[in-house]
Amino acid sequence: MRIILLMIACSVLHVTAGAQPVIKGHVVNAETGVPVPGSSVFISNTARGTVSSNDGSFYLDKIPESSQLQLVVSSIGYHTRVYNVNSNQLPMDIKAELLPKVDELDNVTVEAYEAETWDKWGKLFLENFLGYSINARYCRIMNTEDIRFRYYKKTNRLEAIADKPLIIENRALGYRIQYQMEQFEVKFKEKSSFFAGYTLFQELNTKTKNRWVNAREKAYFGSMKHFLQALYNNNLEEAGFQVRRMKRIPNKEKERVRTMWRRGAIKGNLFEGTTVVITAPKQIAADTTQTSDVNHPDSLAYYRIVLRQNDFVDEYERHTLTADSLILSNTPPHKTFWFPDYLEVTYKHGLESQAYLDFYRETRNPYYQRSLIFLADKKSAMYFDRRGNYWPVQNIYTSAWWGFMERICNMLPIEYVPESKNAK
Repeated sequence: MRIILLMIACSVLHVTAGAQPVIKGHVVNAETGVPVPGSSVFISNTARGTVSSNDGSFYLDKIPESSQLQLVVSSIGYHTRVYNVNSNQLPMDIKAELLPKVDELDNVTVEAYEAETWDKWGKLFLENFLGYSINARYCRIMNTEDIRFRYYKKTNRLEAIADKPLIIENRALGYRIQYQMEQFEVKFKEKSSFFAGYTLFQELNTKTKNRWVNAREKAYFGSMKHFLQALYNNNLEEAGFQVRRMKRIPNKEKERVRTMWRRGAIKGNLFEGTTVVITAPKQIAADTTQTSDVNHPDSLAYYRIVLRQNDFVDEYERHTLTADSLILSNTPPHKTFWFPDYLEVTYKHGLESQAYLDFYRETRNPYYQRSLIFLADKKSAMYFDRRGNYWPVQNIYTSAWWGFMERICNMLPIEYVPESKNAK
């Protein structure tokens, strides 16, 4: 059974007099009105969290400033409730009514799936969830037994489900993370992965905090959080970022050669090292042009090179973009960000790691950290604030450097501020 995400209407939020960044209230059973003690109450992606007392009451203070915060209220046996909170609305008094879960039959599904085990999919889950970088080696999920897998053969995708929050110890950055996973999916055909959930941070040990200062700054500088903060403050160049537009265009020459091969216009083996033999049929389609040297050895060598190329050709604009050219509206405390096609974001104050090059099997020397981002829904904009907090998270996709680095092992809380003088 899945955890159902219920978004709560603002009518249940009661604004009280005063100006303290405080959220308080009670957690009760929506059907009986009985208090739900021991409920987890926290601001997602921050270190601000608590547990409801015996009478269901809770109190959260020192709420970070942001125009888009998510107050998460959850308890085992109940559906999760999430409140969208603007810090300008604080203080708040909330009555959180949790709906009890009821047993649902697994066979009531749109698509058939196969229940799978940790032994089969655990390694893949850890790589896509915790990450591939060196920091991932120092992360450990303490309750992997609470993770279940579903493999959908028809669409060739994997789904992970956890009815309890995942407890993660990140000894690379010094955090204990409570992660309430709402979605995890790997699409094998598209070679993509996506996960979403709610995160509560806790310092592992304040006495040894200094050992993590450098590691946190290394994770921060050049990150998407750093980029969005620089974009918000209109200091991209000063912070080390260079942004260009990119278009991904189909490789027409590869499509042409592939069509000729499929139609049998090319004789011979296009795939070296195999035993495949392609013979031309008696009749070739009218739109296929045949020349006398189409099957010449030199031509076959050329076709092999073309078929090894990418399906798309990336074209980059020469000039770099300013923050003003990317931001649609500037209405603090948040701004609106939109772009067509792709953006290439290069961080010129940092180089790629060896782990990154090894992952992509690159034998070249490290270059500047280069990331690609695009919007899944081209009709929808992206919103972000001065802390680098952005939404909706499901609309932004990353690849290259950020696709490699933006994982749990490198995640920092919203309120994190680097101590280095180099921070911009």
